[in-house]
Amino acid sequence: MAMLLASCDSNKTISPPYSSLVALSGPPTVHVRLMSRSVSNAQVGCTGAFQLIVDGKVKYSQGAQRNNSTFSISRSDNTWTLGRDNFHGSVLIVQPTPSAGEQPQGRILLKKPGQSNPTAYRGRFKLIPAGPAKFTVVNEVDLESYLAGVLPGEMYPSWPGDALRAQAVAARTHAWFTALKAKQTGRSYHVNDDTSNQVYQGLSGETASTTRAVKDTWGVVLSVEISGRNEMFLAQYSSCCGGRINGAEAIRSGIPDITPLKGGQTCNDCDQRGNSNFRWSAVKIPKDRVFQALKRTYPSIAILGGIRKIKVRSRSDYGRMLWLDLTGLNGKRETVRAEDLRIALNNNIPDSAGLKLKSMNCTIVDRINYFEFRDGRGWGHGVGMCQWGAKGKAQSGSTWRKILGYYYPGAILHKAY
Repeated sequence: MAMLLASCDSNKTISPPYSSLVALSGPPTVHVRLMSRSVSNAQVGCTGAFQLIVDGKVKYSQGAQRNNSTFSISRSDNTWTLGRDNFHGSVLIVQPTPSAGEQPQGRILLKKPGQSNPTAYRGRFKLIPAGPAKFTVVNEVDLESYLAGVLPGEMYPSWPGDALRAQAVAARTHAWFTALKAKQTGRSYHVNDDTSNQVYQGLSGETASTTRAVKDTWGVVLSVEISGRNEMFLAQYSSCCGGRINGAEAIRSGIPDITPLKGGQTCNDCDQRGNSNFRWSAVKIPKDRVFQALKRTYPSIAILGGIRKIKVRSRSDYGRMLWLDLTGLNGKRETVRAEDLRIALNNNIPDSAGLKLKSMNCTIVDRINYFEFRDGRGWGHGVGMCQWGAKGKAQSGSTWRKILGYYYPGAILHKAY
């Protein structure tokens, strides 16, 4: 299946980042870093019998545990410790014991800090050393199972089926593209399990409606025709665009000029009842907090000694801020991407402060001691599919193919496996 969504401008030579698509017999494996950081201890388990494999050799086997219990694994130097047992080696794998049919019956468990009950996952865990006493917990899982755990965290399962199916295709494309790029760098994992990539809740988060959307679109990804070949591109999406779709230049530099990433579409479907983020109230952030948040993310900002003024350097054709000039207390200047400012603020200011900046589709007013972000619309970067817009279009009768065709014009739906 290769369904053309809209006329595609295929006369331009496109440079990376793109990934050529080849036919596969089944879904590829995705390596998901859980907890998005390295840890010194992990509480893992399995709903059935399981094995511990160190550097390719089975070192420990255990029968089914009661009540989905977990056990503690830690690492020191070149040794893994499980209770009183020590295992020397590098990479440790925790996986359900294969049955006679070679398919594991149990599900692996991870009890994260602060959780009363563990989260269940499909696939297996790979624990990868990250220093002498820390390690990274990676869930190796097939792409379709990964998506079943992603959709409920990225879109409300109660939303229309065609919105969920559009989300499944966008999420599949995003994950697979990101995984391919991560492989090229040799990174030990492909994606995180949080909003830095896509929210992944594992088997515990799966629902009937979202799993159905994954199955209905099995193996379908977004691509663009380049020199006669289907090339997968980084399909991104956000909660609410605020009325206009951003071009990819809002979040990345050096993006080739292809139709699916240009943006500029008017979105009349995200301004609907229940969406409190289409318009949002002014946010007032002290200038010192802005400076400290940026400095933690971008150490070069420290040369400013503080921020006295923010001036918009450039906007999109429809008025959204793209680049900002910062003037320091000492008169020095730095330039930052508007979206990078938003992310730095949101990552470094606690939720309890009530100072989250929902989008850069707003106006900055310079006050004496603070910056006021007002007249705000939308939530997120606004690139690619607008999730609230997809909901509205589905409610109006649009199919998932038409929804994707609107938000990624010129894209091709490619059946990869």
